[in-house]
Amino acid sequence: MPKLLSTMGKLGKWLEAKEQSPQEQLASPSSIQETLEIHLGSGVYVPKNVLWSASHANSPTTMARRLLLGVFDIETLLKSNLRGVKSKNANPGETKEPLDRIKIDAIMRMY
Repeated sequence: MPKLLSTMGKLGKWLEAKEQSPQEQLASPSSIQETLEIHLGSGVYVPKNVLWSASHANSPTTMARRLLLGVFDIETLLKSNLRGVKSKNANPGETKEPLDRIKIDAIMRMY
C-alpha cells in the first residue's frame, strides 16, 4: 500500500508539471537534467541516466538503441533511417532522411 501511495504521488506531480506553461517547465529544477557528452570531443550530449543505462546494456544492440533514443527525438527516428535510403518496409520507394552523421559517429565510437 505505501508503494502504491508513493506511485500515486509521483503521478500527481507529473500531471501538475504537464499543466505548467512551457516557460514554467523550463525554469523548473525538475525539468533540468544533467547531460554528459557521449564521447569526449564529439559535442553530442545525452541525459546522464541515458548514458548510464546504455553503458550497462547487455548487448551492443541494446546499447545503440538506448543511445539512439537519448540522442534523437521519436519524430526524427520515425521519419529517418541510418543512411537516408529507400525504405524496404513502409511504402516501397519512399526515401527517408538520413540521421545526423555526427551524432551517429558519436554513438558508434561508444563501442
